[in-house]
Amino acid sequence: EELETGFQTIFKQCTMTGEAHEQLHNYLLPMKGIFEKIDSGTATEGEAAIGQLGKHLADYQSYFQ
Repeated sequence: EELETGFQTIFKQCTMTGEAHEQLHNYLLPMKGIFEKIDSGTATEGEAAIGQLGKHLADYQSYFQ
């Protein structure tokens, strides 16, 4: 729930424009599906989703400075 709230705050406070804005949103949107996997399903599925989120966050540096 805290992840989802923080995620929504990022979108509400976003002031970026142009291509950088679009690319950031393209990076962020898959996280919503990951949050849903963390919150639902078995403990094993939740742990796998947490690992997926960690990998996604680590990839941030590959796309942005």
